[in-house]
Amino acid sequence: MSAGEWELNASIEETEALGNGVESLRLRGSGPATPISSEGVPEVSGDIDLTASGVSLTNAQIAQFLTGEVAAGAVFDLSPISGLALENVFARTGVIDLKADANLSGFTAEDQLSAKSTLALKDDSAVSPLRGSLDLAAEVDGVLSFQSLSFDVDGTSNGIGLGQQPLDALLAGNGRFEAKGEKSGADIEIEVLNLKTPQLEAKANGRIAPEGSDFIAEARLANLALLVPELPGPVTASARLSGQGGPISVESRIEGPAGINADISGTVEQDFGSAEIVLKGGSRLETLTPFIRPATASGQVLVDLALKGPFALPSVTGQITLSDGRVADTGISLAIEQLRGTISIANSALQIALTGNSSQGGSASIEGKVGLADGLQVSTTTTINQFQYVDP
Repeated sequence: MSAGEWELNASIEETEALGNGVESLRLRGSGPATPISSEGVPEVSGDIDLTASGVSLTNAQIAQFLTGEVAAGAVFDLSPISGLALENVFARTGVIDLKADANLSGFTAEDQLSAKSTLALKDDSAVSPLRGSLDLAAEVDGVLSFQSLSFDVDGTSNGIGLGQQPLDALLAGNGRFEAKGEKSGADIEIEVLNLKTPQLEAKANGRIAPEGSDFIAEARLANLALLVPELPGPVTASARLSGQGGPISVESRIEGPAGINADISGTVEQDFGSAEIVLKGGSRLETLTPFIRPATASGQVLVDLALKGPFALPSVTGQITLSDGRVADTGISLAIEQLRGTISIANSALQIALTGNSSQGGSASIEGKVGLADGLQVSTTTTINQFQYVDP
């Protein structure tokens, strides 16, 4: 078969559709090529690159990474014998600098895949909400199906922020991330998995496999007030998965300020399809405040739940007990005080029995059932006893 040449030149100017557009886009490429071989794959190689400016997208989360001049390209070699090789892959924008090389020995599930890449995110605050910087290096080797895979990732950050709270608060300052491990069939081994910032530390290592598991994870949040200002103080969590060929044993502990605590224990089947797990613990109702602002909440919650069977709502039973609760909204000058009662769960339904007093006088209670299967089915009764409220 005789060899030939291929060439690509395309351009777009001042185009917009459905709010997405580009002022200028150029796509070019060239290289040698042969007709389709007996294996059904052409032999093609060369280089290809793209440049664009004035990119505008309705998706703000993606648009923040496509600021400034956008450029991308690669040198490639596609062969029925050696597979696909990608060299000098790059992508650059006002905030992104990506470089990579990759090789694929073939196109079936068991063909070998290897890749190396570096990624840098940089502050371009004039046109993007991105703050700080991130440098990441990664290596991956395995097969295309990912049934066999090894990975090694290492990264550092400096004041990274994406304009998303509370994530930005957790990542502020100098950070470090590293992960190294491998997967072979159903066996997963994590040699190291570490994340560290001034506010958050997490680490894990171990093995999860059908013939035996021993996996340990720990995490510490320096100050819960970053997420819930009403609850200052550190939060710690630990977990261990262990077993010798049968169900995996699970043990976990969470501790935090204002009496936050949880103990989780039980077993999980090897295929993670079902479990027998018990959760017992307590928390302050203040943890709800971020979700109900400008209203605030306080009080004590005790939890005693169990899961027996598949990871689905019908498998969950138990009870949540509320005492000395208070929910207030300064906007309407009303507070519900001395909230108390229970919420039980069984057969995909909640059984509710709650009572509270108005800060302006009187009381109210709610009792009944809320079905959670196939949408909400509410059957409750509210009783009001001289409940008072005066709109200021």
